[in-house]
Amino acid sequence: MQALVTGASGFTGRHLVEFLLSQGCTVHTLGRQKVPGAEHHPLSLDLPSIQSIITKIRPDYLFHLAGCVTSTSLSEIFNVNVIFAAHLLEALDLAGLSDHTRILIVGSAAEYGTVSEQSLPISEDFAPNPYSLYGISKFTQTQMALNWAQSHRKLLVVRPFTIVGPGMPEHMAIGNFVRQIKAIMKQGRKGKIETGNIDVQRDFLSIQDTVEIYWKLIQTEGAFGRVINACSGRPIALKTMLSYLLEKSGGEIDVCQSERMVRSIDMKTHYGDNRLLLDLVGDMELTSWEKPLDLMLER
Repeated sequence: MQALVTGASGFTGRHLVEFLLSQGCTVHTLGRQKVPGAEHHPLSLDLPSIQSIITKIRPDYLFHLAGCVTSTSLSEIFNVNVIFAAHLLEALDLAGLSDHTRILIVGSAAEYGTVSEQSLPISEDFAPNPYSLYGISKFTQTQMALNWAQSHRKLLVVRPFTIVGPGMPEHMAIGNFVRQIKAIMKQGRKGKIETGNIDVQRDFLSIQDTVEIYWKLIQTEGAFGRVINACSGRPIALKTMLSYLLEKSGGEIDVCQSERMVRSIDMKTHYGDNRLLLDLVGDMELTSWEKPLDLMLER
């Protein structure tokens, strides 16, 4: 089984590569950095280069995880989040693999935009109205991918909510909390951490569950041509998770809210509906939110 992963050096990508290797896949990566255990192909966003790699690998599975999150450059965000996916799909057509390769495109819960509490939990039927450049570009990618899939190609789009676990990016709240706590513990177990608004509730899914879900979905015929939420289906208060981290650390750490870290748009409660997901992959027992936090503190 030949699997091609883009964005493999990122948070989810590294865990996915490790999981695919455990499933007996030969893993190829297309990106800027090498990942242990995989055959690396340097990234170039032009179509001829991508077509050459696709033709050489002839992937049975394509996991497109690459994405640009924090850039304020309109051209960079759309080149990575839209054009890259377009070139991958066109390359599959040109290589005669569009009916062979199973494709999982990773979108984002940011595609839904602002959601009222009356509309919770967010199902796949909710009409997206993204407000950030990231959300807008990811929604554009989703629409393009679903249009391509209309010819009965084996493609699905996954919208993950907040993925948590070792290697979580520091621009995300939990990743930032863990970084600050670890720094304090190294310097004497006393100090304070800065936070944004922690009086919010979010939907957290462990990284271990996430990669298993991706693998199950890409092998499920009923998933193709659809958008599927990857989420736990329940909200957890950010304050609760921070309190757990502080208690587990054993340090004497104060919490200080910083105005510069408070988001201009910050919904009080945000979580997804995972009934479609569980219908497709079966009633898997999701990991408790405490376990990935324990692993983050340990590593």
